[in-house]
Amino acid sequence: MFLRKRVLFLVSIIVLFAVLTGCGPFNDDVSRDRIIEYVTNNHETLEAIAEDEIPSEKAELESWIRDRLGKQTIVKSVYRYNNDITDFYCGGTGLATNSTYSGFYYSADNTPFALEFPSDQLVETSSGVYEWKSNTGEEIITERIIPNWFYYHMVWN
Repeated sequence: MFLRKRVLFLVSIIVLFAVLTGCGPFNDDVSRDRIIEYVTNNHETLEAIAEDEIPSEKAELESWIRDRLGKQTIVKSVYRYNNDITDFYCGGTGLATNSTYSGFYYSADNTPFALEFPSDQLVETSSGVYEWKSNTGEEIITERIIPNWFYYHMVWN
């Protein structure tokens, strides 16, 4: 009984460490380079998806993505913010607070967008790279990949 409690305690510590460090099942982040390569190689197919009707139910959305992009796609979800912006979420780390989200989006008018943050406060920090940071640690970096397509990395605290 004592050994079982020690093992359970050790497993709990390992899971807690994984959660706090963004490892394990709470880390499915996709690298910037992989996202840029994916968009560059698939932008025509992705543009058709960006202009298509997106299912609202999660189970239907998952099969819709697999049907259009294949089982090996890096895209985990698709969301339309408005008529001009379609978000392709690829992964992240953490849970709710202290989390990151990465992906790419289609901008019909080729304008950078801050997704969950104030787009009117994006600042171009270098050619084609835009950033916004709050006083409390939230931030977004968005970068033009090719015309109408942008990479993003968001941080929530």
